[in-house]
Amino acid sequence: NLPTVATDDLIIHPRDNDLVIATHGRSIYVVDDIHPLQEFADSIRAKDVHVFKPHRAFGRNLLPGFVDANGSTVFRGANPPDGAIISYYIKEFKGESVAIAIADSGGHAVANITGTNTPGFNRVVWDLKISKDLLTEYGTQGQTFVKPGEYTISLSSGKLKHSQKITV
Repeated sequence: NLPTVATDDLIIHPRDNDLVIATHGRSIYVVDDIHPLQEFADSIRAKDVHVFKPHRAFGRNLLPGFVDANGSTVFRGANPPDGAIISYYIKEFKGESVAIAIADSGGHAVANITGTNTPGFNRVVWDLKISKDLLTEYGTQGQTFVKPGEYTISLSSGKLKHSQKITV
């Protein structure tokens, strides 16, 4: 949503790896986590699908009343979503849907996510919880965060497949 406007400065935030764009008289725009753009090379461009290495993910439970402690001022910016941000690349549209399955180190499925099949870069967010289609709700505590450890993200679209590891 960056308008056609003069850009005065660009900087990559050293901690978050976000691209910060300062425009002339309009505003500041932030492109969250540009590591997929930095990793994108001819070897990835040649693939039909690719899942980029995600950052380490942390689950957090906010204390009761946290929402009320934000003050009374309205801010326009949004924080990144909670959970693991999964970025992937699709070379071209083939009419197949994108399914993302996440499994623990023992190979047990913990989450199923549907992604977009738009050519180019795409993102989905895993909330670090067992997805409802895999959860037995009767007699359980409901959705809770998965245990810390290493998980495997497997993207499939028709016959195309690619996997990547993530640490929670």
